Amino acid sequence: MFPRLLDALRYLYGRLFDPDRPAGKASATGTSPVAAPSRRDRRRQRMESKAAQAKIQAFLTSVNLRRGLNEKQRQKNDGVVAYRWRTAGDRYVCEYCAANDGKVFQWDDPPPLTGHPASGCCCANGVCRCTAEPMPGETRRDLAG
Repeated sequence: MFPRLLDALRYLYGRLFDPDRPAGKASATGTSPVAAPSRRDRRRQRMESKAAQAKIQAFLTSVNLRRGLNEKQRQKNDGVVAYRWRTAGDRYVCEYCAANDGKVFQWDDPPPLTGHPASGCCCANGVCRCTAEPMPGETRRDLAG
């Protein structure tokens, strides 16, 4: 069974094993020629690629939401009541996050359009890479005492 599997892989991915061979031509090793992919095959490949991209995007969104919630809970447990909004600082930052960059917000009073960092409410792709930098001296203990 194993040799048949290798033959099938060589047939399907012939260009990987013999990159000098153009599609549809027999290789120097004598294996059967690999036909160029049909229009239906290319369409199926595009659909599979889009499905894989959607799965990756959904995974990144869930990871970022968990990261944001964990950061919020950790800072609240430490007594931090305020944070400074920090963006990733690259060209993928949305306009709402860019407007909040460097501003100070309270954990109990989130920004109206965006919510807290990494909540993904404002970003077009749902993946907010912003972080909440805790403000030193802005804890409940410092404000009470």
